[in-house]
Amino acid sequence: GRTETQEAVRREFVELFDFHDMKIVDALRLFLDSFRLPGEAQLIDRIMEAFSGRFFAHSPGPLANSDAAYVLSFSVIMLNTDRHNPQVRNKMTFEQFVRNNKGINDGKDIPIEYLTETFNAIVDNEIKMKDEGSAMGDGISAESAVEKLSSGTTSLATGRDMFLLIWDSSIAAISVVYENTNEERILKKAIAGFKDFARIATFYRLHDVFNKLVITLCNILHKLIASGSGEGWKSGARAALAKPNGKAVLILKTLFEVVRQGACLREGWKNIISTICHLHTLDVLPPSLTAIDDFVDAKGKPLPPSLPRRKRKEGRGREEERKSILSSFSSLFFSPSSTEEAVDAETAEAERAHLAAAREVVASCKVDSVFVESDATDEESLIWLIKTLVAHSSPRCSAEEEEVSVFCFERLTDIAVRSRNTIVNKIKPLRDEEEGRSAKCENEGSSTGAAEVAKKENGEAPAAKVTSPTSPASSSLPSIYAGIESPWNLIIRHLHAIFATVQSPPGESTKVDLKKVATVLVERALVNLVRLISCMPHRPDITGDLLSCFSSLLGIDRDVQSRLADRITASIQMLVRMEGTYLCMLDEWDDLFALLRVFVSHPTAKLGAFEVLEFSAAEGSPPIPFTRLRPLLYAILDFIAADAGITPLAEYRRDEEGDMTGRDKLGFASASLELLFSLFSRALEASEDAVEDETRQEKLLSRRPSGVFSVGRLMQGEGEERSVEQREWRQRGSDEEVESETEEAEEEERARRDLVLLSLQGLCGVVLDNRKDIRNIALDYIQRGLMLTVKSSLADGDTVRLCFEEALFPLIARLMEHQSKVETEETKLRAIKVMTQSFLRHISRLITIADFNIFWLRFIGVVEKCFRSSESEAVKEAVLESLKNVLLVIAAEKIFEKVQTEKGPNYWSLTWAVIDSFCPDLRAQLGLRVGEDASGTDGSRR
Repeated sequence: GRTETQEAVRREFVELFDFHDMKIVDALRLFLDSFRLPGEAQLIDRIMEAFSGRFFAHSPGPLANSDAAYVLSFSVIMLNTDRHNPQVRNKMTFEQFVRNNKGINDGKDIPIEYLTETFNAIVDNEIKMKDEGSAMGDGISAESAVEKLSSGTTSLATGRDMFLLIWDSSIAAISVVYENTNEERILKKAIAGFKDFARIATFYRLHDVFNKLVITLCNILHKLIASGSGEGWKSGARAALAKPNGKAVLILKTLFEVVRQGACLREGWKNIISTICHLHTLDVLPPSLTAIDDFVDAKGKPLPPSLPRRKRKEGRGREEERKSILSSFSSLFFSPSSTEEAVDAETAEAERAHLAAAREVVASCKVDSVFVESDATDEESLIWLIKTLVAHSSPRCSAEEEEVSVFCFERLTDIAVRSRNTIVNKIKPLRDEEEGRSAKCENEGSSTGAAEVAKKENGEAPAAKVTSPTSPASSSLPSIYAGIESPWNLIIRHLHAIFATVQSPPGESTKVDLKKVATVLVERALVNLVRLISCMPHRPDITGDLLSCFSSLLGIDRDVQSRLADRITASIQMLVRMEGTYLCMLDEWDDLFALLRVFVSHPTAKLGAFEVLEFSAAEGSPPIPFTRLRPLLYAILDFIAADAGITPLAEYRRDEEGDMTGRDKLGFASASLELLFSLFSRALEASEDAVEDETRQEKLLSRRPSGVFSVGRLMQGEGEERSVEQREWRQRGSDEEVESETEEAEEEERARRDLVLLSLQGLCGVVLDNRKDIRNIALDYIQRGLMLTVKSSLADGDTVRLCFEEALFPLIARLMEHQSKVETEETKLRAIKVMTQSFLRHISRLITIADFNIFWLRFIGVVEKCFRSSESEAVKEAVLESLKNVLLVIAAEKIFEKVQTEKGPNYWSLTWAVIDSFCPDLRAQLGLRVGEDASGTDGSRR
């Protein structure tokens, strides 16, 4: 009967359940799994009535009252039976389910979305009722209760509170038992207890409990390893880890099993990373955690260390290790007894066996999963992990700690790559990108480019950007544990902090003391920086932050910069080859080439730097917009000025002599001149058979770069996902940043015109070089280049005029100043010839400019200056001959008649007025034919 006692029991039982934030299907699933539903209809009605009231009180959702919950509950049970009973052939449809629940929500309908979710939950996953044989009875064990709590199949309201009351003392008690017993049965129960505590803490999201458990397990492990150490601590620790069923091994396996199952790790990461570092010191970690990438040189050999390694103090442990390895050899010379020799040999063999066994044990623990599965952890746990790795890879570490610092930095990079989706969604950029972009744009333009080339002509190098004292690399860095930071900011700040250790103080000439610097860490930071740039999504804020670390290398100590030259150039080479078409759109693109310009004279790194220029200038390479080619041009000019040797490139490269291309037979300066000319021809969109040999072009693009990773882990498992990310971000960036294709095309057109002028200015500047062969090559390219402009639609009258006024005229003027240098006479003769011949080839375009009369007078003025300032009769004669040819062509083609206007000046009158002032006999030498055809015998206009 329905007595008061039964009602009270039923009410108290239902109140044990917590249905907060649950859907009705989940609540029913939890409720019906805790007991066997009786078969009597009245009993079922009373139980469901109690359930409905409890559920509505906790999670009403769209339900108007408990009656709606009551009817819907019965409807769900009916649906569950109908859909999953094999004897029911005609299954209930969604429309029928909606019709059954029409108007039950206090006269209104339940939202269709809620009914859809409920219907799908039942269809996809049956609510399984407890049968009579599985009902909970008096024989329930403690183990099954733990299983219930940790698996979530029941949720007792008092379970969490009870656990919080006992966890601390229970963990301490289990720890004491584990440390002080060797009985296998008790050890297994203790291990089971640790695992159960971890599962329950994870279920209730008790971070403090979980982290305390992890710390406890780490402390037990360290005690067990230390207890077997003695004087040779590494040998003792390996011996303890070599026992498959030993206490140390059991606790080690339990520790990493616990770490893998929970996302509650916070401060416990410190102990986990310390434990892994301890295993690394013991040399028992699997190769997947110890292998590192690095670059190779031009011959394909791994690069040697760039910076000197600091000497470590030899502690007792290292002495013992060396003694054990060399004992069998030393005993041959120092052991008076063959018995001692045998003992030493046995000891060494035993230690090798312990090492192999310990490595096998550690490998079975799947230690690498801590880093491999980091992308599955939650954001807060990830921040703690990154903070811990940053702290353990401090650039201010001692020589003894540097190996561990490098290991932790490698793991930090691994995590950044694997968890990039989590990291980049929470970025708080360290710099104001828009502010930096606008400041950069103010300093750019054609005037800037002309000024840079003008400096080149005067023998000055264009200024390279140097990191300011207020940049992140040189400013004081906050403590990594200060405040709440995003994972990305932690990584970027750490990279800046590492490079800051090799920067000279601003305004001081003091050199960096490499004995106090973690030199290996600096090298590894450079290599891993390339990996991050290659693997992170293509977003200006992300890549810009990473490239800012590269930019900071411009401000490091010059000696350190020189020592790192091979790795820096190899890094830039890899970035330009893989990511050039994207990186060139960022402000920091200029800094990459500014770094290359630092190494144009470096004995080994200059090849890598040149190959970057060669690849970037190649027509078949991934296209770099003309708007971003200016830094490449400046770097090429630096190469031309810096190289004084004639050693062919082939001697630096790994190619066989029989496979040398035409450029491989040249020196750096000559090859750089060819690159400069190729930029000029690319800008004109002209082609010439002699410009680029197809065979050489194909070989260039397929050639393996000087700097590549030797291990090849760079893009493992990331290619397909990365390509998707690149497409998405490129498309998104295109949609957001480019206003119109027309504007972009106009900007590219202006950049092409600027590049034509800048390239020609650069070639003209090289004509002033002290090396005769370089001057001649430059003049050849100028002559060929000006011939190409005849074929180019880009070279209109105004562009051709600028080529003369901004490049050729200044070149002639500068050459005429070199009166004392007899060896430049041939160069002067060729330059004058090139100028006048180019004038004749382009005269049809030049006459289209608005003020051709002014240009013509400037041209005649340059010729006059050549004649008057030259002390050489050969030069004067060449000037007059060139001028005669020009005048004869003008007369024959009736050029002046084509540009003459009624009110305009008389061109022949102006011409003869200037010529008569320095060569009055020239008109007579030409004969009256000129005057008669064009201006009359007296030079007046008809």
